Amino acid sequence: MDRVIIDSDGHVTERDEELVDYLPAPFTSNRRLFSHYFFTLSDKFHRGAESILDSRKEEENGREFPRPDVDKWRSLLDESGIKWSALYPGRGLTINTHRSPEWGGALAEGYNNWLYQQFTAKEPRLKGVALLHLYDIPAAVKELRRTVEEYGFEGAVLMTSGLPKPLGHEMYFPLYEEAQRLGVGVAVHAASSNAMGLADGALALWEVRAMSHGAGQIISFLSMINGGVFDTFTNLRVGYLESGCGWVPYLVDRMDRIYHGRGARLSKKMKHAPKEILQSGRVFVHAELDERMLPVVARLAERDDIFMFASDFPHEPWSVMRREVEHFSNRDDLDDSLIDGMLAGAARRFYALDDAGARVGRQPKAPAVTAPA
Repeated sequence: MDRVIIDSDGHVTERDEELVDYLPAPFTSNRRLFSHYFFTLSDKFHRGAESILDSRKEEENGREFPRPDVDKWRSLLDESGIKWSALYPGRGLTINTHRSPEWGGALAEGYNNWLYQQFTAKEPRLKGVALLHLYDIPAAVKELRRTVEEYGFEGAVLMTSGLPKPLGHEMYFPLYEEAQRLGVGVAVHAASSNAMGLADGALALWEVRAMSHGAGQIISFLSMINGGVFDTFTNLRVGYLESGCGWVPYLVDRMDRIYHGRGARLSKKMKHAPKEILQSGRVFVHAELDERMLPVVARLAERDDIFMFASDFPHEPWSVMRREVEHFSNRDDLDDSLIDGMLAGAARRFYALDDAGARVGRQPKAPAVTAPA
């Protein structure tokens, strides 16, 4: 049977020489900025060298299109039948390793300008997610509002590392309040393993890949539950991306055990058990297409509409993704509602868009497209 497919997490590949023309003053088009990379490397391994040592071909390493522009993304959507794709940063996921609020804020604004002009304004099936720098929360709130109301972006991405405080801290509450008011989701995405210290003892790249994403989400989810984020912002939708779902039952079981056994010592803002929050439908989780833990987590959550498919293109090969979608659609350990929920239903709910990619409810204003000077 034909199934609707929505991509909750694709990526772009930023280049400093492109972003510089989209930065606000006083940085606009200033070539002195090229003395340092705009975004730092995320770990202590050279990805190209690792691919060579692994004897992996470019297409096997997710690099059929190392820097997919809007035309390549459009062709890939046409070929796959994916209805729409939400676009996330590549190297921009390390933005919070910058401590300067002036530079970090300008870099986020420039990236968002570039993403709109080069992708989402040109192809309606490509959906923007705002990059924010979290060392100046009032400025981040303003940037979220600007990108949603002027560019039609569908939410914001927050990273699991490089943060001034864990994501459950009250300093972020104005940002969560604004996202809730705007009706957009907040996506927590794995980021710099260096910033978490997880690359320090690793002697092989696969160690970093296996540990960093899941560890970051565990810390973030625990912090947001304990900080009362879901109890305070009862309509806020939060997605935990690119880490699979296997970490969820372990963490929720451990948290519930402590919550019910030692509740008096927990934060006064935490009014519901972690399992209750998971079952509320406001927590969304990425899951791999071949993930064996998926039916286990679905039973724990008592929901089939919180698990999201992600192409992760171009970080993962498009050709492999197509084969995995076909296999996933025929898994005999999953019922049709869970398969359909993961391929499309959860992304529809998280981003509040229909199959065609149209906003459900509030419609942001859209400006005319203008290219940088």
